[in-house]
Amino acid sequence: MKKIYDKKRVETYLNQLPKLKEFDTHYDFYLIQYEKGETMIQAMSHTDILQFVIKGTISIYFINEQGNRVSVSETDEFIVLGDLEFVQGKEALFFVEAKSEVEVLALSIEENKEQLNKDVPFLHLLLNSLAHKINKNSSTDFIHETVEEKLLYYIKYMCKDQELRHVGKAANNIHCSRRQVQRALKNLCDKKLLIKKGKGLYQQSRKSYD
Repeated sequence: MKKIYDKKRVETYLNQLPKLKEFDTHYDFYLIQYEKGETMIQAMSHTDILQFVIKGTISIYFINEQGNRVSVSETDEFIVLGDLEFVQGKEALFFVEAKSEVEVLALSIEENKEQLNKDVPFLHLLLNSLAHKINKNSSTDFIHETVEEKLLYYIKYMCKDQELRHVGKAANNIHCSRRQVQRALKNLCDKKLLIKKGKGLYQQSRKSYD
């Protein structure tokens, strides 16, 4: 982990990101760089910063009673870490790991909480972040029962251009094993609901919209 206090670089990122450009520029943001495999948040520990992921892929997971790692989600999109902890003031529920080199904009919760609680754009961002996480997990886990249904929903609504490019990432996000996803992909191709366009590359067919 490397902290970078470069105000010009921070300002550049803030101006480039639509979701952050409405923030007050007088907040003391700084950058943190994580190497692949580093733990960004430790479950059951206090987190004192908000982290806005602007570059790289992260994995969110927990350890079950049997000691097994259970994936919650994996994403390379903009995401806010520490939002639930900011609202509840409790310890982190999940582990967060850098799956690649990751860069975040960080902000101290303790130093800025009073002001952030009065910052309407920030509160809107926080609400959207929490709603997105709830919707993403509930949509695949509860609305759709079979792996094939979950996979079709994931490809249609969560993959760019309705193309699946990473089987492992899909497995993590719909909470299934890689083997289950591969079996579902084959069945969906046999039913002509998906088209295999290359090694590890699948796209939704027109038939799946009927």
